Amino acid sequence: TYFDFTDTLSDSTPVSDDPTLKIKVTDGSLESAYQPMVVFRPAGSRQHTYRIHTADIAQYAPVMHGQPGAKLQFLNDDGTRTTDEILEYINNADGIEVRTPIKNDEDQEIKYNEHKYQHNETGTTITFGYAEYFWCDPSGDAHPLGDVTVVQWDRDSSSQIVTTIQWETVLLAWCQGCLANVNEVSKDDYDNCQNLNPTNARY
Repeated sequence: TYFDFTDTLSDSTPVSDDPTLKIKVTDGSLESAYQPMVVFRPAGSRQHTYRIHTADIAQYAPVMHGQPGAKLQFLNDDGTRTTDEILEYINNADGIEVRTPIKNDEDQEIKYNEHKYQHNETGTTITFGYAEYFWCDPSGDAHPLGDVTVVQWDRDSSSQIVTTIQWETVLLAWCQGCLANVNEVSKDDYDNCQNLNPTNARY
């Protein structure tokens, strides 16, 4: 469930991008509810930034969804970047799941439908991604769900040209059992097949 508080604030300007802002559930009938996450979207932008305060990390839902292309921040109560060790579960080049510390001073870019993180001090894990925008048929091909364009990942994907309209969501998709490693690189790196990251393969 999503709630927009913009219209109920007497003056939304000072608090609209306040990184200390939290939402607490105080209704007694919702005592078992998870702590809602705060999301910020700048005016004129379609990109959402979701904020997790690590002091309350055990109060958030274990699985949460956002918009494709979103960013995730781990913060202290005062709004600064946390110095707590946050580990991300990724697959190495051999497809083995490993835990790697994130760079706390950088936003986490939500590129996949599941990103799993662990707060090392408490052992709390959360999975953040986006709701299903595609489905897989028995042959392993991906098909769109809703108003998105799905490009099936394979080793010849680089030969595909995809045309979309402005603001349309495009997903590079692969199905269970396929180990894919997608790298965002410059044109020069692409042409020279260099500076690729072999440690971020995903099933």
